[in-house]
Amino acid sequence: KEHASAIKGLVRRSVDDVLAIGRRLRLVRATIGSKAFTAWLKAEFEWSQATASNYMRAAEKFGDVKAAGNMDVYA
Repeated sequence: KEHASAIKGLVRRSVDDVLAIGRRLRLVRATIGSKAFTAWLKAEFEWSQATASNYMRAAEKFGDVKAAGNMDVYA
C-alpha cells in the first residue's frame, strides 16, 4: 500500500511536470517564432519538433487543469 501510494504521487507529479513543460515550450515558440524554435529545441535539448509537439499538445489539451494532481491513477 505504501509503495502504491508513493508511485501514484509520482505519477501525479509527472503529469504536472509534463503540462508545465508544454506550457513553457508554447511560450518560447510564441516568443521566438517557429523557425527559431526548432533550432532552439535542437541546441538546448537535442529534441525534435515532434517531441516538443507532444508536450505542447498535452498542455493545450490539459494545461489549464489545475487539478491534475487530483487525477485518478489506474493501471
